[in-house]
Amino acid sequence: MKKVIITLIIIPILVILLIIGNFIYTIEFKQIGIETIYNKNNNYKVVFKSIGEPAWPFGPQKVKVIVYNGNKIIKTYNRKIFNDGAQCDKENFMVIWLDDRIKIVLSGDEQKDEIIELNML
Repeated sequence: MKKVIITLIIIPILVILLIIGNFIYTIEFKQIGIETIYNKNNNYKVVFKSIGEPAWPFGPQKVKVIVYNGNKIIKTYNRKIFNDGAQCDKENFMVIWLDDRIKIVLSGDEQKDEIIELNML
């Protein structure tokens, strides 16, 4: 009888902890691929991911920008985009491929464009 009571107490607690853990993961850590942009002239690509949800209410969205040469990660940038609490999408990113470097432009409704420049090897 004592084991049944303990089991009836532990199972609901574990279910509640699982639900809370899933919620926190989704809000803070879940990475969603927004777009991958390839360079036609070489093996470079730029991957944009959103991290979690925008801060509530009307807060910034955390994003990760990853630059690859082939399958090798060259550089990773973690930034915030101030977009009036909206999820980031393809409209918030632009990549300009130059002969010797990459220009990555991050834009949001509530911020000036942020330009990241990276020399290609």
